[in-house]
Amino acid sequence: MPGEREYEAAARYGRWREGSEMGRVGEGTVNTWQGAFPGEDSGTDGHVGTAPVTAYGSRAGGFYNLVGNVWEWVRGGKGAERFVRGASYADSVGGEVNHAATAASRSHVAEETSSCNIGFRCAKGVQRDGASGGGDGTKHTEKGMRYGHEL
Repeated sequence: MPGEREYEAAARYGRWREGSEMGRVGEGTVNTWQGAFPGEDSGTDGHVGTAPVTAYGSRAGGFYNLVGNVWEWVRGGKGAERFVRGASYADSVGGEVNHAATAASRSHVAEETSSCNIGFRCAKGVQRDGASGGGDGTKHTEKGMRYGHEL
């Protein structure tokens, strides 16, 4: 699984800037909640619940669904607490429902949590010339990091 910095660098396509809003997405570009929560997801984005991975096309770098659709498990955390990133279909773009769907969205869950709005992906780090440690045990650079595509 990717570390948090790897996830965010991919979600922002290599433009890592802690705390920035570069990762904000617009309506219709991700699978999020529309309607009165929790009773009605109108599906005006074309999906109620999860969407197929390629439903909204790829973002820069060929990445799919890094924000919205399902929270992404990331490597790290302490004790029995683990982190998820990116928000899900049960969140909204502006944060009116649960969390705001941004590349910076982060939540913590118990390690034994399972839910239909949490998923994972595999990533393979690539060491490139001049790469430095990411502080989370990963090796990447702002422009040199590569991220695994979803299967």
